[in-house]
Amino acid sequence: QGPAREMRPCPSELEDNAACTAVDVDCIFGDWSAPSACSATCGGGQQVATRVVKVRSAGLGRPCNGSLKLVSPCSTEPCLGDEPVDC
Repeated sequence: QGPAREMRPCPSELEDNAACTAVDVDCIFGDWSAPSACSATCGGGQQVATRVVKVRSAGLGRPCNGSLKLVSPCSTEPCLGDEPVDC
């Protein structure tokens, strides 16, 4: 037996209506947000972009696989005075 299917409720006057059948819905993510400001101006920081689940999966639809947060490095150049010293 396969995964359970989501059933939509049937209004009593529409019991034979197609709206009462099982529904398979794939997960849909929203677009990524613009990256946040970098957490540092030098020496290495992070930027974060986020997205939301616009439509959750149902029935036999594809599940939501993937992150809702994307973290990227930024401002990776050394800060003034932090450069290595060559002896």
